[in-house]
Amino acid sequence: MGVGVGVTIFLLPSKTAPAWADELNPITQRPYTSVQEYEEVRRLSPAEIKQRRAQITNSKPNAPPAPAPVAQPQPQPAKRDAPPRRCLPCLPVPVGGTSYIYHSAAAGNKPHYGMANHTHHYKMHQSPPEKGCRCFWDPDFIHPTPEFSPLPGAVPWSTAVGGGIAP
Repeated sequence: MGVGVGVTIFLLPSKTAPAWADELNPITQRPYTSVQEYEEVRRLSPAEIKQRRAQITNSKPNAPPAPAPVAQPQPQPAKRDAPPRRCLPCLPVPVGGTSYIYHSAAAGNKPHYGMANHTHHYKMHQSPPEKGCRCFWDPDFIHPTPEFSPLPGAVPWSTAVGGGIAP
């Protein structure tokens, strides 16, 4: 009995549903897909409905129902990527610049690298913005050279400063 009541309720027309959602299209014998389709069919004469039904029946004997319209997402405005973060310059030289430290036996430096007097060379580097744009010297730029021999354009070594994220 419960199943019979459920089927009856399911199959009876609803007084709250709009007609286009509760009736079948007399041309396709399927539910209407939209209000526009319902209104268009309601304006047709019985002869026109019969003619269109015959066209469908003759052209597509077992045609599947027309697909229900799918709600299309509204286009979203293009997201603008955040401007690329930039690093502030390093000091005392820009990235790629060089510095030196001179070790002299006369100044009390212990001989190493097989040389009493020699020059150490450093190259300025900077970490990328996602790592904080930290400035640092690379001591392994080239092997120490004998005596006082700074590279052209090199400055005396000092602590690497500057850098950081540009505002």
